[in-house]
Amino acid sequence: MKIPEKHSTSFYVYLHRRATDGRVFYVGKGTGNRINSRKRNEHWKRVSSKHGYAVEIVQDGMQEWWALELEKELIAHHGRETLCNMTDGGEGLAGFKFSEEHKKKIGDAHRGKPKPIHVIEAARMANIGRKLSDEHRKKLSKAKAGIPHSMQHITNAADSRRGKPVTEQGKINIRKSKCKTVVCVETGQLFDGTHHATEWVKTFNPKASQAAICKVCIQKKRTAYGYTWNYQNENT
Repeated sequence: MKIPEKHSTSFYVYLHRRATDGRVFYVGKGTGNRINSRKRNEHWKRVSSKHGYAVEIVQDGMQEWWALELEKELIAHHGRETLCNMTDGGEGLAGFKFSEEHKKKIGDAHRGKPKPIHVIEAARMANIGRKLSDEHRKKLSKAKAGIPHSMQHITNAADSRRGKPVTEQGKINIRKSKCKTVVCVETGQLFDGTHHATEWVKTFNPKASQAAICKVCIQKKRTAYGYTWNYQNENT
């Protein structure tokens, strides 16, 4: 006769520790191979990816209600601010799944609410040293396009940069962000602004002027130094 799951003693409570320093970053309860599953929240994935992790079973041979109670105690003991757990534990009966309507209600209830400081700090620490792929950067840029920064965000950004010297690469990046891409029509070459186009022309005409190329780009002149110049994606 099969024992009902709620009376089964196959549950256990476990910890995930950072491989780098042994610190506990997740408390869970489960059965079967749940302890080794990587189907976790994004915070857990970032920490485990950065530090690696080791597993530790605190107690096994438990009924589920007992495992849930121990899970709550351990989360409270270690503190949510140091863990990747998204709740205080003690909920989520095995096999239970939220309906789409329930998920939407939870999302709507949390939308627009500021995140607790400990959640923001935990996410920040998990992201230190993490490198984003080019694809991820493009998605973030697209998602934020057109969204104005708050005055507090602008002030914080300015304060964080104040007094810090700008590196040569930083200067190049700033210049690129403010410059339009210039096309040499005859050769098809692309330049990061008229200053780069001028540097190229100076390799065979030392007296080349950036102003002359600018005038062609804004259609005040037809050519400069034997070439037609145009801002990318703009008609000549």
